[in-house]
Amino acid sequence: MNAFAAVGHRFMWIALLASWLPACGADTGSEDTAPDAQSSSADSGSTGAGNASSSTTGPGSGTGAGSTTGSGGATGSGGGSSSGISASYPGDVGIEAHPSVVFFEDFEEADVGSMASRWDSADQDPLALVGDVPPGAAGGSHSLEITVPSGAGVTGVTLFKNVPDQQGSVYVRYYAKYDAASDYHHAGMWLGGFNPPTKWPQGTAGIRPSGSDFFENAWEPHSTGSELQVDHYAQWPGMDCFMEPGGCWGNVFLRDAEPTVSAASWVCVELMVRLNTPGQNDGEYAVWMNDGVVQHLAPGSPSFDRLGNGVWKPNPAGTPFPGFDWRSTTDLAFNWIWLDFYVDSGPSSMRWDQIVVGTERIGCMTAAP
Repeated sequence: MNAFAAVGHRFMWIALLASWLPACGADTGSEDTAPDAQSSSADSGSTGAGNASSSTTGPGSGTGAGSTTGSGGATGSGGGSSSGISASYPGDVGIEAHPSVVFFEDFEEADVGSMASRWDSADQDPLALVGDVPPGAAGGSHSLEITVPSGAGVTGVTLFKNVPDQQGSVYVRYYAKYDAASDYHHAGMWLGGFNPPTKWPQGTAGIRPSGSDFFENAWEPHSTGSELQVDHYAQWPGMDCFMEPGGCWGNVFLRDAEPTVSAASWVCVELMVRLNTPGQNDGEYAVWMNDGVVQHLAPGSPSFDRLGNGVWKPNPAGTPFPGFDWRSTTDLAFNWIWLDFYVDSGPSSMRWDQIVVGTERIGCMTAAP
């Protein structure tokens, strides 16, 4: 789907969402282990806000806890100190050779055309390689900048990669830098599975997956300004819907407990999807920011108030999360990532770097010697 198709399939989302937002208050492998909580080791700030807490237990690694309390930080504690395979590859040098790594992109190609050739669908005109990299990158000279110029209206930009089908758990780690003046609508990492696999994004807005066709997740800002609130956005068969057919917008899970990222600072993000056993709700999803756990959704944990229309508000006294039924058949697997950039107006921009897709916990970069 090119930029114009992306715009077209989302116009209906905007119009319908506007009609009910005021009423409901809605926002929008080789080692198969549950996510272990990590101590926060930020090289740029991320904080949690709200009053919810959740805990994660990693088999064989003790019990970790990720909390977002008051206006304090989103942090992880317990579960050991390992940050994943990146600890063995300072500055990410050579990490692509690790047997669990499925895809690696550090945007160190000579030009945009060479970089885009490694991806399956790329809108090249808004892309540029710029001389700004996250702290710790070894010899890095480039990151990717996506820019929509001043005067532009609603615009979608796509950079999409199809990867070989993956079963079990998949981890996607990346660095992002947002811009305080940008008018974001969807701007973040999207990931999931299409059956059959494709080399471009599909028009899935407002659709409840059948269990055999697709599932998808995103981690992206739901606000603008110097401190941006971020949340999980997901479509799967067991999701809550505004109305059917045509009203199954992605569900969000951190209402009033959204962590924040600081614009103009690099943030390290890692997402984990554990695919379910077909016929069971044993799928999971987890998020780390700067190696601190900010969310882990698993069968029975955490607990929520289900506000309807796809909004889940963390509440320790609420209903335990049922787990994810991402799929009803193993024909549907994890097989794509999408650097989605969809804005309501320009000028808007963001930067990306150090993307790793793997089947083990990756972790943020350790500094190059």
